[in-house]
Amino acid sequence: MIGVLSTFAVAFGVGVLSALVPIVNAEAYVLALAATVPPVHGWSSVAGIAVGQTVGKQLMFAAARRGSRSGRLTRPTRLTRRRRSDDARPRREPGPFRRRLRAWGEQGLLLLDRPWPAAGVLLAAASVGVPPLAVVSVAAGLRSTPGLLVAACTLGGRAARFAVMAWPVIALRS
Repeated sequence: MIGVLSTFAVAFGVGVLSALVPIVNAEAYVLALAATVPPVHGWSSVAGIAVGQTVGKQLMFAAARRGSRSGRLTRPTRLTRRRRSDDARPRREPGPFRRRLRAWGEQGLLLLDRPWPAAGVLLAAASVGVPPLAVVSVAAGLRSTPGLLVAACTLGGRAARFAVMAWPVIALRS
């Protein structure tokens, strides 16, 4: 039993780290563990990494939410001041691709303001990875998306993703 709990704890730590540091690959960790440890430890790692990823993404969500409320995101910085001075120059009109991309992004952000569509976007990001979960977590923090919805969809989507990845490997070892 101690081994299962330690597997969960280490996977939890890797999950939090991989949620915050993009170079740490949670999928590779789950597959490596599923291929090398007994099945019960493999499932424990799946659960641990899903919970860890959820905690890490909630930290990103909370940081974005706190930053948007404190006004830090609206203060002028050196970059925005420079951008304002550059706005005096005549600019080309964006092409059709950029216009469609901008409209698509704005529509996606509007989805995060309504609970059911937000749940769909969050589940897709957490399970499939499109749009990227890190971007959606921060965007949800900037919008009016409920934190509990973000946590539930992230946990469900991540658990499903890692379970689907680990299941064939664990099944072959059983």
